[in-house]
Amino acid sequence: MSLATDLANDYTAFDDTEAVTFKAIANDAVVVTLEVSPALRRALTRQASQLSAAGLALEPGDLVWHLPNALLNGNKPKPGDLIVDASQVTYTILSVVKASFGTRWQCVCRERRA
Repeated sequence: MSLATDLANDYTAFDDTEAVTFKAIANDAVVVTLEVSPALRRALTRQASQLSAAGLALEPGDLVWHLPNALLNGNKPKPGDLIVDASQVTYTILSVVKASFGTRWQCVCRERRA
């Protein structure tokens, strides 16, 4: 058994999670809508300096959503896709990195303003 296999269901033990809706976008249209529960919302911390150095302009209020790979039915989040939280606030994905040996997606997001 590999470490990735051991971590594949670690999302079931997370605290302070919420249900979100993941929306994959292609050609300005929603092509996939998935309910993802649980998802983990976190503030930007150590990623901020790395992303800024890579040229991503961050703003106050940007945050990170962690989406378990096992709950995405083979879909891979990408910049431009959307995450809608339990309060119906929509976030646009700015950057995506596989985390925890590929068991979840770490999505840096910005609240979408009308």
